[in-house]
Amino acid sequence: MRKFINTCVTFGLSLLLASFTSHLSAQPLLWKAEVPNQTLYLMGTVHLGSPEISTMSKPVLNALNQADALIVEAKLDEPITFPDSNSQPTTRSSLSPDEINQLESIASVTKLSAKQLLSLPPWQVALTLQQWQFASLGFKAEYGVEAQLMAWAEVNNLSTLGLESLQFQIDLIAKQPDNGLDMLKQTMNEWANSQTSIRCLIDSCKPVMKII
Repeated sequence: MRKFINTCVTFGLSLLLASFTSHLSAQPLLWKAEVPNQTLYLMGTVHLGSPEISTMSKPVLNALNQADALIVEAKLDEPITFPDSNSQPTTRSSLSPDEINQLESIASVTKLSAKQLLSLPPWQVALTLQQWQFASLGFKAEYGVEAQLMAWAEVNNLSTLGLESLQFQIDLIAKQPDNGLDMLKQTMNEWANSQTSIRCLIDSCKPVMKII
């Protein structure tokens, strides 16, 4: 019987789920699905984490040790190229005066350059702000769930497959019809509550993790 562990919940989807579950108790994000001659272990993930949290709990290790392959959303060691931002509308030209003031206020809090943010396309500003939010709470990519699982797989000679490439993900975000304007506006409008949502997201993974 072939068995796989699939880290199937994307970062963006996880963030969306967190906004809907902020008032619910955290539940384990590891499931087992079986069909004839095949077993899938499905694990919800976040791309960023903190050094005191380890993904490698007993249930996760048991799944990995039975697996024929680790399937992740995207392999994190792939090179990417950002699209030419000069060919896209700037954030300054896309936002209203009130929205520009709102972004400048956020830039003041984060110590990011408002001038530079306004010169970038909206999708890139949204990603920059979201990255700052996680970094400000001490979460980094090297401590993310996928990074830990892939490191274990490499040491233990478990094949790792990507459902899609990092370049595909960047291109998908960059080539939104509105250049990511809605994405940016949502990030700005939810800014005040973003830390609570992020903590809920991380807490939802802790039942299948362990504290070092």
